[in-house]
Amino acid sequence: MKMAIKIFNYTLIAVILILFLVKEFKESNCNADYGPELNSKRKYLKIPLIPGDWVLRDKDDHYVRWVKSKGGYGHRSKSIVYDNCRIKREIDLYMLKPKNGLEISIERTSFFSSNSMVDSTTVYFQQGYSARKISLKQADSILKVNNLDSY
Repeated sequence: MKMAIKIFNYTLIAVILILFLVKEFKESNCNADYGPELNSKRKYLKIPLIPGDWVLRDKDDHYVRWVKSKGGYGHRSKSIVYDNCRIKREIDLYMLKPKNGLEISIERTSFFSSNSMVDSTTVYFQQGYSARKISLKQADSILKVNNLDSY
């Protein structure tokens, strides 16, 4: 009987250790860069893509940021916030030509639901230190007037 209890205890310890290692491996090896390889899904969800020539600039356990490899105006970066390998939101930054010496940007945030679909989108227009919320349609119009594509 004592031998059976020892075997059970060792087996239990081994199972717990294996489960812990599998959890750690899964968390550190989920689709880590969330880059251009997910563009087909982004296209389906109608959210901005990551161009193939962009570079991964920042990365930690819950965040990655892709940036345009060359300067200039237009779609400049995409930040992706995730938890347990699930994307929570994607933030796209567009830089427009300055007006009256003030920087102009549009920031579009797509929030994801638990089923990986876009739950909602917020858009902010910033000129200098002033920012205001605008509609997605307004953002698309502003980008179009500036000869920029929103996707």
